Amino acid sequence: MADGDPEVSDSLTLIRGVNETAPFNRWAGFVVSAAGDGTAELRLPWRAELGSTPDSSTPRWWPG
Repeated sequence: MADGDPEVSDSLTLIRGVNETAPFNRWAGFVVSAAGDGTAELRLPWRAELGSTPDSSTPRWWPG
């Protein structure tokens, strides 16, 4: 699928709509930046509630 493909655009619109119905996703600020071919890419702006600094290479809550 190419970026200009209507199916990609429809997938992105659909997944963005689903994302907007999830209260946690709205609260956290998740943004769907890409969708298609059975995949979706979500972005999450850094927030203090995530428990680490944005420039830290390993968040404190990371397992291991």
